[in-house]
Amino acid sequence: MRKLSSLENTSVPTIDGYMMRSVETYNMSRSKRPLVAVGLSLLLFILALVAVIVMAVILSQSDTVEGKTATGPNEQKDTQTYKCNSPVCISLAAEMSANLDLTTNPCDDFYQFACGGWLNKNVLFREQPQRSVTNVLQDRAIIDLKKLLEADVKPTDRDYIKKAKDYYASCVSHGSDVRGYSPLVGMINKEFGGWSLVTNQWNESTFDAEKMVATASRLSIDTICTFSVVIDYRDRITRVLRVDQPKFVLGEREAALDEQKLKEYQELITKMSAVFDIVNENATKSQILDVVQFEKNLSMISAIMPYGTNNPFSISRMQERYLTSAFDWKKFFVSVTSAPEIGIKNITDDEIIFRGPNAYFLSLKTFLLGVSKRTFSNFIIWRVLLAYKNILDFTNRDPKRLRLVTMLPDNEMLCLESMAIYENMKWASNGIYVRHIIQPSDREPVLSLVSRIQAAFNESVDNLDWLDNASVQWVKEKNANMKTKVFYSEQTFNETALDNYYFNMTFSRQTYLENVVTLNKESFDNMVRLFRVPNNPDDSWSFLPIIVNAIYKEDMNSIEFPAAFFQAPFFSRHFPNYINFGGIGTVVGHELTHGFDPVGVNYNKDGSIGRIWNQSFTDNFKNRTQCLTEFYNKIYVKDVNKALNGTSTLNENIADNSGIRQSFRAYQDWQKSSGQQEATLPGLNYTQNQLFYINYAQTFCTLIERTELLQQISTSYWSPARVRVLGPLQNSGDFSETFNCPTDSPMAPKHTCTVW
Repeated sequence: MRKLSSLENTSVPTIDGYMMRSVETYNMSRSKRPLVAVGLSLLLFILALVAVIVMAVILSQSDTVEGKTATGPNEQKDTQTYKCNSPVCISLAAEMSANLDLTTNPCDDFYQFACGGWLNKNVLFREQPQRSVTNVLQDRAIIDLKKLLEADVKPTDRDYIKKAKDYYASCVSHGSDVRGYSPLVGMINKEFGGWSLVTNQWNESTFDAEKMVATASRLSIDTICTFSVVIDYRDRITRVLRVDQPKFVLGEREAALDEQKLKEYQELITKMSAVFDIVNENATKSQILDVVQFEKNLSMISAIMPYGTNNPFSISRMQERYLTSAFDWKKFFVSVTSAPEIGIKNITDDEIIFRGPNAYFLSLKTFLLGVSKRTFSNFIIWRVLLAYKNILDFTNRDPKRLRLVTMLPDNEMLCLESMAIYENMKWASNGIYVRHIIQPSDREPVLSLVSRIQAAFNESVDNLDWLDNASVQWVKEKNANMKTKVFYSEQTFNETALDNYYFNMTFSRQTYLENVVTLNKESFDNMVRLFRVPNNPDDSWSFLPIIVNAIYKEDMNSIEFPAAFFQAPFFSRHFPNYINFGGIGTVVGHELTHGFDPVGVNYNKDGSIGRIWNQSFTDNFKNRTQCLTEFYNKIYVKDVNKALNGTSTLNENIADNSGIRQSFRAYQDWQKSSGQQEATLPGLNYTQNQLFYINYAQTFCTLIERTELLQQISTSYWSPARVRVLGPLQNSGDFSETFNCPTDSPMAPKHTCTVW
């Protein structure tokens, strides 16, 4: 997987086949924004002026007919080539030229040569620990979405587009809603009949724990458990109900013992209860303490590392093991699924569910028997209140998780982040985005590029003397059977499907909280309605289209490249092929190679574990991977006085090294088969092959703080960006030949390693 942002698996089965992942993002404190904004504006003005000057120089130096070009570093002097003078090429040349550091010899330090200019013209802001080319692309994608959502509603807009625009408008303007928390109080009264914590008018005999937990679940709030509908990992077709332990505000175990944290939590509940009409303040204070203790005890019994969260269990076994007079699990499942808006009636004792950690559910069984019904009820409603309060206050995001680093007001930034990535408006938002960025004609050239890289990989395999014939055949069969997913799921983002998904939702631009409630309830219902609908494994994606990332999935033997990745400098249908192969092509090669790294080689062409290799393959593969491990172990990062860990980064290093090798060879094969000599870029006196490598390196340009760099080296599965450029190129004979690097120069060491 190409590391572009930190992501974690979280099942989101509300639309067929998609999984979402939380994303690591960044923010800037309010106190720093004015100064940074002024500085950034000045910087952008200077950069714009420089770009104009660079373009003028480029145009003055460019030929419009075939002729000799000036020689770049180590370029062949007799090379004749055309210069591409299209607007796209001129803009691309200006950008690439501005990124270079021409004072550095490419054979000494190719990363500094390719990225020195980029490093000088970029800055870290919004308290971000690093900024990379891919961060810039992610910003660009979100800003594109912002413009689309802010556009006036047109008569030709589909329903889902109109609803997304209305929802966004309500989000960015809700800070001016003079109603305060009154809509939240109204929602609690409507859904739960009030909050027992603030009233004497509560009848314990009418308390229905299963129904209340189900109501909270339908509002997308977890109380004593999570509830979802997920794909059965055993066949990837069947859907199953899943319950797991929830996350708690107080954290887990040791964190829940922090007295200061408990005091602050108590004060928060007290403050929130004040928005209701409290009948008996002393009774309310006592009940607040009970709620804090309730959550503290739940935190204490939760598993710190919840292994085995997909244990297949029948409902009858769930009842046998965890049923108490305080909570009936079958009644809960039926209460959720048989709601009139969902209408699933055939839940039986034999129904298979996935259950979270056994220890949690056993402890929960005992725990619930020891608490009062009133405290249980108060806790459920408090969890709902807290979640929706955070939505109103925009405090539900950890600033360190914010992806956006552009100079946007907080409310716009948070609304865009939520709509694009987290909330269930992401389906509409991404549907709008993909129709803006992707043209139907883009798909064929991308798939053609992938096919060429797969063919190049096969050629490499044929030339590996350490593979026996049977192993070569197995590798080729798996490669041929690898599924390629580009841009987005056509099934999920079909416009009719999107209209249907939001059919029962109506949004007002003046009522943000009510919009969120509607969205959460209807999205939950949509998820559960799919319970009996078979999943199409080929339509399962890991990333939304607006995410700049890529992945290889072992259990599917598939590679996936979302739409947002197909921006400059990675790809454009208007770019010369050496740019596309040096950009997205190396990413394709990287992900493809993961099918044959130390993890991938254990999965067959259908995504099942079971390959048993002969001793010859095992020994040779181990020797070659060990060579690469030792190669990276010897890399010492002076900035932080620490050596790399070649073992923990091995799989990604294998993919990096093979990815660029396969893409470069695929480009050479394209040149031979097409008989074309592509025009080079104006003002950049480099060959096509040299521009391939320059673009590859520039996709990794990254500014990073020292502490973040140290953290990456210590914990990441990926090498730092600088090493991801230098390592693969130092191991590449194609690179040293392209730039005529002397043997034993920094970029052409005598000792190199190759796996694939």
